[in-house]
Amino acid sequence: MGILKEIVNNFECKKVDAVAEGLGCAARRCLVRDKAWKKVKAYDARKVVCGECLETFHGVCCGAWKVEEWELTGDPDEDFFCFDCTSTSDDRVKRRLEDVAMLLKKEIEEMEEDLKLKQEDWQKYIVASKGGGLVQKSLEDAWKSVGADMSVWQQNFCGNDVLKLLDESAIEKYTTVLKPSTDLEKIKKFLVALGKIQRLCVARSLTDDEIDELNDYINRVFAALQMYAPDEGCTPKLHVLLEHVIPFCINFKTWAKTSEQSIEALHANVNYLHVRHRTIRNSVAKRNFVMCHILFRNLINDTS
Repeated sequence: MGILKEIVNNFECKKVDAVAEGLGCAARRCLVRDKAWKKVKAYDARKVVCGECLETFHGVCCGAWKVEEWELTGDPDEDFFCFDCTSTSDDRVKRRLEDVAMLLKKEIEEMEEDLKLKQEDWQKYIVASKGGGLVQKSLEDAWKSVGADMSVWQQNFCGNDVLKLLDESAIEKYTTVLKPSTDLEKIKKFLVALGKIQRLCVARSLTDDEIDELNDYINRVFAALQMYAPDEGCTPKLHVLLEHVIPFCINFKTWAKTSEQSIEALHANVNYLHVRHRTIRNSVAKRNFVMCHILFRNLINDTS
């Protein structure tokens, strides 16, 4: 964004050092023409067609600067409008550049602050471990020995790693690092029951014996939580597990033939369509357009 501001200033001062003519862009101020464009990394010279005058412009010359707007430049069905057709003055273009730059800078600062807080929390956790972090190191070594390697950046585990960590023999192995206590035994019972539940989360129909087994392990999870953290609240997903999974399994003989991935994929499409119809100010009309597109693309269907 800083380089784009520099190019706009070059136009104002009539100092544009043109590197090419006839780039096929109808903009009065084609940002790609200046030599400074070579320093731009986030954008390329892809083109869009103005939905009003039908002239061809570079995406950046139409003001597609934000991430969500730039991603839509590859969609042939997306409408873009040049600055002339939207009566956007040169001063307003410059102000918008500054606004987007400030917005991006603010996002970076917020991300840096969030990262700093998480790093501080992690360091406090390490220091709080006995032996100045020796317990944490021993735990990580034990996790690696059972095949679960923590992500260096995110400091968490993937699903396959969790499956290994919830194996009963693995639980016995890495909990020996911790000091024996009554609370530790409760946690071990919780982890073992949770591991058994995870292994019954399969994309097929369950037998009646498996449903009974699943019900037993869910009850064990609930009992372990009541013993270890009786005063803690219940999250929505935990409530679903404790109260609704078994009735669902009895009715449909399964609880994992479908997953949250389909829902998340639908969310991604809805978010994309909201951006696509961002020019519609009426929220009800926008939602109607989004719903129509979802139906047209067969992302949802009526099975009643």
